[in-house]
Amino acid sequence: MNNKGFSLLEVLIATAVVGAGIVLLGIFYNSFKVTRQAQIDTQAQTFARSYFDATRARWNSPASFKAATAVVTDVAAPSGYTYTVAPKTPLAGTDTLRELNLNISTPDGRTLSFSSSVVLPAE
Repeated sequence: MNNKGFSLLEVLIATAVVGAGIVLLGIFYNSFKVTRQAQIDTQAQTFARSYFDATRARWNSPASFKAATAVVTDVAAPSGYTYTVAPKTPLAGTDTLRELNLNISTPDGRTLSFSSSVVLPAE
């Protein structure tokens, strides 16, 4: 018998093993990618919550709420993130409710939008 090559069965088994390895690597890569995106989203959500809390703290009296001239800038965005705030205008027909729109640009190039409403504090 000549032992200079591989049998068809050996080639098929090796191909199946390599194929299974490639499929598993693809699944692991996709899992890591989804996990990283979830981490980025969580950081953006945490920042948005901090920003809205700081704004509510700044507008904690009727006078400061009605003045509402300053955009909160003392809340630092996480590294790699940038944000913009839409104008703080009263909702239609009322001066007791203001809506904040926060757009956060993530390190992976996406823009996430968050909004919150702030009610005029009681005197």
